[in-house]
Amino acid sequence: MKKYIIKKTSYNGFISILTLIMIFSCQSEPQFTHKPISDFSNRKDSISYSIGADIGDNLIGQGMEIDYNAFITGLKNGYEKKDHLLTTQDRKGLFKVIQNQMRDRQRAIASEGLAAAESYLKKNKAENPGVIETKSGLQYKIIKKGTGKSPSSSMDQVRVHYEGKLIDGTIFDSSYEKGEPYVTRLNAVIKGWTEGVQLMKEGSEYEFFIHPRLAYGERKNNNIPPNSVLLFKVELQKVFDKNIK
Repeated sequence: MKKYIIKKTSYNGFISILTLIMIFSCQSEPQFTHKPISDFSNRKDSISYSIGADIGDNLIGQGMEIDYNAFITGLKNGYEKKDHLLTTQDRKGLFKVIQNQMRDRQRAIASEGLAAAESYLKKNKAENPGVIETKSGLQYKIIKKGTGKSPSSSMDQVRVHYEGKLIDGTIFDSSYEKGEPYVTRLNAVIKGWTEGVQLMKEGSEYEFFIHPRLAYGERKNNNIPPNSVLLFKVELQKVFDKNIK
């Protein structure tokens, strides 16, 4: 389970998204006529589509609604260096409003997620026989005991098979589906993995129930919502020798 927190975006992040959606509340005279395409005749077509697709994905992810006509008018005015229908000061004012709305929304989602996580883990420990909880709050269950060696530090490199799910059963990552085990150093993954895999021996299989603070916390990570409990089935196949780079 790689510890990556970079959002899926091919341009300059959150402020760039706001720059592109600033005209969502702007009324304008020109009308937008959409001509759908089904294939790409040149590189410019492909790049243009990719930018548009990323913007659309991010707008949905941020919960934003836009008016296509106003959006395209603002985009054309900026790209063709025409006079804007809103002043720079007006746009900056909109940015602040939108930023505050998004921040409040994200905080509410994170708060709800944390409450759900705490409730789930409390119930899981009480009702799931065999679940052990460490001092950090990591919960795990031994499915199969191994007889090989264990990792001795977070610097160790291991080979594992795993499946990661959310508490609603959604699988968000799986080495089984990829058709090959995953090799990583234990300092390159989320804290719950760094701690949990060191409890295992080669040949063992564990279930991990990982608190958000040992995973991605309040950050939304691709298709993992903020403050999500992560459920993993992990098979430790091999702990590599220290001299392997």
